[in-house]
Amino acid sequence: MRPFSGRSQYADWVSSNCDRCAKGAHRLGPDALPCEIELALGEAYFDDGNITDAIAARMGDGAGRYCWKCAELTDDEEE
Repeated sequence: MRPFSGRSQYADWVSSNCDRCAKGAHRLGPDALPCEIELALGEAYFDDGNITDAIAARMGDGAGRYCWKCAELTDDEEE
């Protein structure tokens, strides 16, 4: 499935979620495993934009919204 209508929506979602998440790749050390959602979205960005239904379910239901909170978002304050 394709979660975003275009690259700008992808960028806005990542900025609102992955970039704020304690599990975000930019916050992890070089030996840490990346978030599977962020990894799948990055791969989709450079491919056809599609992700698996399992990753989509983990992201949470966007239900036509432009930007929604990731179901697995872990804010720094929540740690």
